[in-house]
Amino acid sequence: MKLISGTVLQSASRFTVKILVVAAATVGGGALVSSSVFASLTAVATGSTSVEAGTLKWELTTGSSSAGFSTGISGVAPGDIQNRYVDLANTGTLTGLTPTLTIVASGSGASALTNILKVNIQNCAVAWSAGVCSSPSDVLGTALVPVSVSAVTASLLSNLSASVAGTNKLKITLTVGDVTEVTTNGVVPTGIQGATSTLVWTFTLQQRAATTTEG
Repeated sequence: MKLISGTVLQSASRFTVKILVVAAATVGGGALVSSSVFASLTAVATGSTSVEAGTLKWELTTGSSSAGFSTGISGVAPGDIQNRYVDLANTGTLTGLTPTLTIVASGSGASALTNILKVNIQNCAVAWSAGVCSSPSDVLGTALVPVSVSAVTASLLSNLSASVAGTNKLKITLTVGDVTEVTTNGVVPTGIQGATSTLVWTFTLQQRAATTTEG
């Protein structure tokens, strides 16, 4: 019985050892699999490019020849002609296109006075000298364009430089149209006499066409 008992005990001991060995192998294998999941190779390449947006600037200043828009006009009568000189320049970094002009009038009696005003614009390659330019170009066409108090449609301008650093030296001619009014016994009729109007000139320049650059 002791021998048998010893054999039984010995077999049980060997069985326990095998279990421990198998368990250890299982744990070790798991560790190997687990560590392989986190192993990797990484390569990185970097570069940088600066991007700067251009600017579109359409600036209006008083011309060198005479008064600009900031100088008011007073005491006009039918048939009068008033000239104003302004410089219109693209001071941005982007070339523009499709320049337009809108004129909006407001003020007491604006309708009566403004509706008899007509405007013409000419451009000169150099500064105007006493109202004279050797080769002026028409910006609004050859005819005088009526100014309406209700005008909101932009007029397309021609013969203007919209390129970067391009300056247009403009002569703005305002002509007071013909009108007949009679003042009786010192009473001024309701019309252009004494009427005032403020003209707001808005020159607009659009961005150049979008481009694709290979580089």
